[in-house]
Amino acid sequence: MRLFSKSHEEIEREREQSRRQELLKKLTLFQGSVKEYENFIGHDVEVVDNGRSNKGVILAYNGEDADFLISLMEISGVEALVNASFKFRWASRFNEVYGLPVRRKR
Repeated sequence: MRLFSKSHEEIEREREQSRRQELLKKLTLFQGSVKEYENFIGHDVEVVDNGRSNKGVILAYNGEDADFLISLMEISGVEALVNASFKFRWASRFNEVYGLPVRRKR
């Protein structure tokens, strides 16, 4: 009988959740244009092709959207969402951020 210990799966799930939260904390949300962001940070960036017809990304902290953005951060090196617009959805009670994913120019 385990009263105070967590299963291996619970520990791994908590680690993964913590890793994802730390990654999202590194994401810059910038309301200005790509050029304004470049001037602000001091290096050139490029918009990341996300494989969709709409090049923007939604970050809604609701699972799927966050998963997609996290994969772009890990695979493509996305560092920011520029032209970011913020919305609060009363129906789902969470904030949404829409923007263009950018990374340092290669």
